[in-house]
Amino acid sequence: MLNPRGNLKIVLAGEGGQGVQTVAEIMAEAAYHSGYQALYIPSFGVEQRGGVSLAFVQIGQHPIGAPVFYTADLAGAFSLRAVRKVGRYLGEETWLFYDAHLEEEVKELYPSLERRVAIPALEVARVEMHPRVFNVIILGALGEVTGLLPREAVAEAMEKQLGHKFAQDPSLREMNCRALERGRELCRQALAGEGAAGGSPAEDRQGVAGERGAEKPAGRRDGLVPGSLEAIITEDGQGRFYLYPALCKGCGLCIEKCPVRTIGWARQLGALGTPVVEPGHGEPCIACRQCQLVCPDCAIWIEGRDTRKL
Repeated sequence: MLNPRGNLKIVLAGEGGQGVQTVAEIMAEAAYHSGYQALYIPSFGVEQRGGVSLAFVQIGQHPIGAPVFYTADLAGAFSLRAVRKVGRYLGEETWLFYDAHLEEEVKELYPSLERRVAIPALEVARVEMHPRVFNVIILGALGEVTGLLPREAVAEAMEKQLGHKFAQDPSLREMNCRALERGRELCRQALAGEGAAGGSPAEDRQGVAGERGAEKPAGRRDGLVPGSLEAIITEDGQGRFYLYPALCKGCGLCIEKCPVRTIGWARQLGALGTPVVEPGHGEPCIACRQCQLVCPDCAIWIEGRDTRKL
């Protein structure tokens, strides 16, 4: 669907632990087994967990002469810091894919960027499947928009990368395959949202936005993934704060970003033997969503008074 001059250049960015490198590797693997030239180059920040992770992928029919490029044809951002990080790789013809909850920030950062696509990957993952597969939903969307990666090739590459986890829990295979297909569906819906002929990113289209997905159930102790996760819920005049201890890996980014110090360290230990965070410290939550935007583990969800922004 994309129509670049020469090979397709892709840059992906996200927080450490969001699976950016896995997504990039799967894309390159799928492209190679589909008969294309493919190259994947990882790039990490100073720290892997808690830092912004970048991945560079090139796919096409022509030999790949240089591993580094300065302007991408397609950029995928998994978090707010990632949206800022990919800015240096955006050109006039670059398509930017990002999660729908970052829509306002993207508009503010790149007001003149016409080719942008918002995918509600995080919300759909929370409501329909599991928060941890939101990156697979994005993988499906990116695979759809390239027009170069058949779903079978992507599924096979995903099996190669994650097969050991699927062997331990076969239900993960079905959920990840469903997330992959859901991402393709969301991509098609987002691209059709502007009503452009053919729905192709190669055409000149402005401000593509995705559907926001299903509504979140409110006030449930099992949070946004019915029956699978237990949430700590705190409510005040500004909104509702959801924290999922089972997902928290204890990076502490949310504590650093909280302007009123609502979030602090808990006494309980998480799955990695590190302390998890908890609300109830400092001032009441003001629903600014800074913690939700930076959390690499999808462990925090904020419902504010204006839920249209969340």
